[in-house]
Amino acid sequence: MAISLSFSARPRTSAAKLKADTTLVNRLRNAVEASSDDDGWTGLANVGHIITKQRPDFDSRSYGYAKLSELMTATTLFELDRRPLGDGKPAVIYARDRRHRDERPKPPPTGSARRADDAPVADALDDGVLGGSGAQRADAGAEGGESG
Repeated sequence: MAISLSFSARPRTSAAKLKADTTLVNRLRNAVEASSDDDGWTGLANVGHIITKQRPDFDSRSYGYAKLSELMTATTLFELDRRPLGDGKPAVIYARDRRHRDERPKPPPTGSARRADDAPVADALDDGVLGGSGAQRADAGAEGGESG
């Protein structure tokens, strides 16, 4: 007697179609944002918990992905990071919206437009040591430095 198991595996939805599904994108992004730390990272389990609380019928398999991590990776909108716990424990998966990475302030440009001989004066101005602009300070000394 042969037993036939028939699973109707859905074909995987393409990244373009996933990104175009604004309901899905908003649901994923809102769950990540709601549970993320200051750097935008959250445990994937937290994301899954929030989504299933809001939509108990949500299932990544309806998009053709067996796991939420696979679905989020397929959207290309999120960074996923597997972090090992050690001691033979399974790694924990963390997720972050890729937009968060782009929101960080850009580092200051390397090098400076200042000339080397301007650096001490400019640094003193930046530190507030000279109290106002160097031009104002020079003008004040030239105008009424001596009284007669």
